[in-house]
Amino acid sequence: MKAPIVSRAARLANAFLLCATGANANAQTSSPVDADRKAILAMQGEYTVDFAFDEIVLIKPGCERASAQRTWRPLPRREYTRRSDYNALDVVNRHTIVPGGWTHEQFNTKVLRGADGSRSEIAREFGFNDYRKAEGIDFKPAYDYWSATKDYWMKVRVRWTQRLAQAPGVRLNTKIDGMGMIMPLFTQADEVQSGKPVADADIDKVFAEWVEAAPR
Repeated sequence: MKAPIVSRAARLANAFLLCATGANANAQTSSPVDADRKAILAMQGEYTVDFAFDEIVLIKPGCERASAQRTWRPLPRREYTRRSDYNALDVVNRHTIVPGGWTHEQFNTKVLRGADGSRSEIAREFGFNDYRKAEGIDFKPAYDYWSATKDYWMKVRVRWTQRLAQAPGVRLNTKIDGMGMIMPLFTQADEVQSGKPVADADIDKVFAEWVEAAPR
């Protein structure tokens, strides 16, 4: 029977662990550093290592790379009806303008946030979106919609900005999909697009029904 093939990295890792065992067999463990050492020593054995590297963003003249931004986000649509083990994403976004479009890298940490301020990290994921300029598609309906409703949506954004600027933030009284608030706002936008006036008081009414200050 042939001996199993073990990678050089695995042999080096195993040798390190064995040396650490011999050098520290009689050490006392009473600190976090010692606890870490014990955890490492408990991993003694032979390992194989898989390496994977993907070149996804080409940085060269003509490309402009924005500084990374860290933000909180709700669950993505692909998971909010299917997952209950986490309730927020801690996201690092990075955008790069490239010839013909831009790329969007996402480094997401799935977090379970508690009402008491606690947080438990569940998993990490990496996302990559590649946006390229489209040819032969008629975007006129989208441009027409935005031209007709941009002033209305500016008023909506102003109300969000005012509320989010006040610590500790806001709490939504909708279901997780947010449709209780989304539908009235888009209905008002449709009315604006059709030429019907929507009073500021009508927008305020939607916010008053579904948005309140977060508890301190």
